[in-house]
Amino acid sequence: MLEGELNVDVGDKRIRLRPSDDELEIPARCRNWAIPLPPSEDRKYTKFLLNDPGADGPYMLDAIFYENYYRYMDQALSPGGEGISVVQVFCMFGAGGSCLVLLNFILFSMTLSKAMTVVIGRWLGGILGYQPYYKEWTTDWETVEKRFARG
Repeated sequence: MLEGELNVDVGDKRIRLRPSDDELEIPARCRNWAIPLPPSEDRKYTKFLLNDPGADGPYMLDAIFYENYYRYMDQALSPGGEGISVVQVFCMFGAGGSCLVLLNFILFSMTLSKAMTVVIGRWLGGILGYQPYYKEWTTDWETVEKRFARG
């Protein structure tokens, strides 16, 4: 946590992170959700780093994923934006090696989420010409090219 405060739901626990806190490790395949607190007079920004230090290969949540995801959301949701494309979001999450988590009461929700990410994001998105990362949104395009050339 670099600046501001962040609520992180890990499983069924909510943890409030502040800059003075230690790093939070989230177990693999555990439901999690990062929720920035609204700005206030003494807290105008929220800055935090998310990464998987053990990740290797083409599919990972890293700075490339986050800069593309948030720039896409900014563009899609801005006034006059085209709105969110479910296929695009699944495509991005697929490249991040992650998935959109379905509600707990849905049977096999994590397995179904992962399957939807692969089928809708990687396969259908690929056929329809969607791409997970865009050069104009990516500060390290060379890494994207290397990652997917070997992937």
